[in-house]
Amino acid sequence: MPWTPSRRAAYTIVRADGFGSRTLERVFARSDGAAAFVRDRSRWAEAGLTDAQRASLARSIDGGADADIAIMERDGIRFLLPEDGEFPPKLRAIPAPPMALFVRGTAIGDGLAIAIVGTRKMTPYGERTAAFFAAELTGVGATIVSGLALGLDGIAHRACLDAGGATIAVVPGGVDDRSIVPQCHLATAKRILAAGGAICSEHAPCADARPYDYLHRNRIIAGVADAVIVVEGDRDSGALVTAKHALDQGKDVLAVPGPIWSNASRGTNELIKQGATICTSVDDVLSALRLGNPDRAKEAVRTRELLPASPEESELLALLAAPAHLDDLVRQSGKTVGEVSGTVSILEMKGRVIAVGPRTYVRA
Repeated sequence: MPWTPSRRAAYTIVRADGFGSRTLERVFARSDGAAAFVRDRSRWAEAGLTDAQRASLARSIDGGADADIAIMERDGIRFLLPEDGEFPPKLRAIPAPPMALFVRGTAIGDGLAIAIVGTRKMTPYGERTAAFFAAELTGVGATIVSGLALGLDGIAHRACLDAGGATIAVVPGGVDDRSIVPQCHLATAKRILAAGGAICSEHAPCADARPYDYLHRNRIIAGVADAVIVVEGDRDSGALVTAKHALDQGKDVLAVPGPIWSNASRGTNELIKQGATICTSVDDVLSALRLGNPDRAKEAVRTRELLPASPEESELLALLAAPAHLDDLVRQSGKTVGEVSGTVSILEMKGRVIAVGPRTYVRA
């Protein structure tokens, strides 16, 4: 997309240090637009920016954006805002969505995607299990999502690639080569891109990952997936944070049971106690997603690819992250009953929504 003055101003704000998604949402919601906001520094305090944020934005304006844009053009990195057509539709519907996304590789669509996450301190059991589920789910047409971290994340990505599939890595820093963490997974990142997958982040190129970025990005891992499988993790594992985000987003959470004496399985066993679906086979995943069997899952994926969502369908899908009555959809969308019911019927035929009660639907 061309670097218009407004888009360049938005990027200048996004690359400023200390601007989280809530601050960006507040700034971007202003009616005067990003370009006017950047020009008129007197507006920064009224927008609620702290002294540190104002100083950071001033530094961002004074220099560095040109070098970043050159890196993005060199590496094929796209800067996406929520109103852009390529912005992942699933992310628009989550609580606290990213206000900007940097994507390298293939566009992230709304096809069937499963997140596989787990501890860095994996056991041989966890390694084998993550590789098994990644390969088997790839076989039914699912895209595997994970965080490119050490341990089970890397195993899931590589097993998907070895099975000939596409995988999405959500990283805590920039998506450029220098910023990929850990650097020992740069070769895996290159394989992901070569195989038609994607690497994404809400952070600008050359942004170093800070400790809290690892946990904050977990909401995006859950957000681009239809379900999350937690393979291994202790009670304080970041994988359990991903599971919590998935529950907040209305996604299915599955947990692999493990030995009762293994610290690596204490978190997953606890999730099962709390109501997570026990995950011991791919059928468990397909059943949770109401896809029934591998043949039906493959057919659903093929249908989604052949029949992409129209703008009207995408709008309703965003409203159906949680079950909603037809009357609620009419009120929220501002469309007529006939328009909404017709679009819902098409989405049902495409396998994108299912009825869960009288005139009540949810995204499949």
